[in-house]
Amino acid sequence: MKKLLTLFAFPALLCLMPLTAWTQTQTVVNVVKRMAHIVRTSTLYVGEVVLDGQQSFCYLYSDDITYSTTVLGAVKYSLSDFKDGAYSALVPSVVGDMGDFGVAVCSNSAYESFMNADWTSAENAGQACFSNVTVTSASSENLYETNPDFAAKCIGDFDDVDNFVDEAGESVAINGVLGKLSATNTDIVTYTVIDGKLVKHIDRTVDYTCESVTVIYTKVELASGSASSVMGDVNGDGDVSVNDVAMIVNHILGVNDNNFIAANADINGDGEIDINDVMGTVSIILGDDGGNGNGNGGIGDTSQAYLTCPDDHHPHVSRVSRGRGN
Repeated sequence: MKKLLTLFAFPALLCLMPLTAWTQTQTVVNVVKRMAHIVRTSTLYVGEVVLDGQQSFCYLYSDDITYSTTVLGAVKYSLSDFKDGAYSALVPSVVGDMGDFGVAVCSNSAYESFMNADWTSAENAGQACFSNVTVTSASSENLYETNPDFAAKCIGDFDDVDNFVDEAGESVAINGVLGKLSATNTDIVTYTVIDGKLVKHIDRTVDYTCESVTVIYTKVELASGSASSVMGDVNGDGDVSVNDVAMIVNHILGVNDNNFIAANADINGDGEIDINDVMGTVSIILGDDGGNGNGNGGIGDTSQAYLTCPDDHHPHVSRVSRGRGN
């Protein structure tokens, strides 16, 4: 029959214990309680923009989410099954805890320069990127409340937590992704003797500090109105001209215009808007379809295009005739 003697209740007995008992100490850890203190809350907007029945782009935007491996990792995991993982794939990988806040990522990098604080709704995002469009439908929902699979993943790492509390210690309901910011162990240590062996008992309380991220999914469906779908017509006036070249150049330089039609600016279709698209627009203006002489401008192979930027900083397109031999 085992006899349990509490260390503090029988101090005299310890003096009679063999020396070997002290060298055979056993440690038993018992986690008696796990608590999660939610010390920060943030909101992440996952948006989808559909134009004329086809998805144009999706994005993530937040100005207050903690940019850390643990928080963004929890978000990435929670979104892994939503929309076939399209949004999970957009969550950036963080090397170490950066200590910054906010995230802004778009599936089409051509539109990332438009991202700002208004992108809390896909409707705002869509109208920022496309002019002369009509909103046919728009929606917004808290994924924790509407998507059971997402909700189950939000607290995947906290299944054994006994209580969720706010900074004041009051119990709170969970409505988003929980990301760990830190963990603290509080131990109460006692000793007993079992069969002549000293046993160290640790009753441990684990206290997590967490950030709760509310994930809002917004979607907008847009229909083209009078907006031009002509490649190179980035200002939507129905014509491809030097004005479009100037607008593309300004966009590259970071000067954005709400009337800029980014979809018409990616001339070579590589997903980027750069100097190659500027030159592509120049070629459209001159009727050059890539050197085959079949452009609409009738210039054929008798001229050479030049893009210049004089003192007024407005690009000018000119051509020099090469003439024809007899």
